[in-house]
Amino acid sequence: MKKKLLLVFCLCFLLLPLSLGNAEEGLKLDGYLWPNMPKLWRLGFVKGWTYGSGIAIDGIPFFVTAFNEKIIDRERYVKLIKGFGKEKGLLELDELSSAQIISTIDKIYSNPKVKQWEIHEVMPLVRGRLKEGWTERDLDDVIAYLIKEKELLKKAENYKSMGESERKKFEEEIKSLVEPKVLKALRAYRFE
Repeated sequence: MKKKLLLVFCLCFLLLPLSLGNAEEGLKLDGYLWPNMPKLWRLGFVKGWTYGSGIAIDGIPFFVTAFNEKIIDRERYVKLIKGFGKEKGLLELDELSSAQIISTIDKIYSNPKVKQWEIHEVMPLVRGRLKEGWTERDLDDVIAYLIKEKELLKKAENYKSMGESERKKFEEEIKSLVEPKVLKALRAYRFE
């Protein structure tokens, strides 16, 4: 227990200059900042992500059910939490080496289309590639889909102000968007 506490303290200490440098603007860890971070900071991030997410995902069902006995179907609730954890890239990464995770993040951020994505948007792709066995093609398809999905969500903000022809065109764009099978499988927990 003391070793784990010391490890967390050391990792926080290593990341302290990073957080202080961006305190006034808020920390935004994206593809522009990631490659310029020292290797120890990247290692600290990965260790913190895997350790922290494991605690959160394992602890949430226990914490909620311990204080709320009215949850009738605990198994379904735990399944829902774990499904959410998989989709967000929070589960099972602790079973991998930090080097695997860091090299996959590096590979994903080498794609100029995702440079501006924050790290929490990239980690599900990392998990998909490493734990779900996504191929390079699958990863490219998921990235293209997520980019288009973001564009459509941004357009949807102006839906009420669109004219009739713009609405029809927008609705056709939504209908033509096909979610990749690997992403659909990852998001399946939503519909259970």
